[in-house]
Formats: sequence, C-alpha cells, structure tokens
Amino acid sequence: MTSPTDRQKALQILDEGIEGGARASELARLLGVGLTTLQLSRVKPLGRLASIKLAG
Repeated sequence: MTSPTDRQKALQILDEGIEGGARASELARLLGVGLTTLQLSRVKPLGRLASIKLAG
C-alpha cells in the first residue's frame, strides 16, 4: 500500500506530464501503477470524496 504522500506525488507527476504532452497511460506505466488506480486516487483519496475544484 502506498502512502497518501506518495499518491499525491504520483498525481502531481501525472498532471505535469500530461500538461507537457505525455500520455497518461505511459506515465502510469513508468510510475509502476495502473492508470485506473491513479484516477481513482484522485476521486477517492483516503476513502473520501475529493474536493471539487470550482472555476473562478
């Protein structure tokens, strides 16, 4: 099991890589985790719903 800090860092790497033009699936592979796992970490961190970022 990974720590919350490690999951947060993985999501940060994923976001920065995507902004730079990388494919999410390749970044997940390089991080050694499944893309779905990373996506679920964003939706349900620590078993709770993530806060929703509102525009503005």
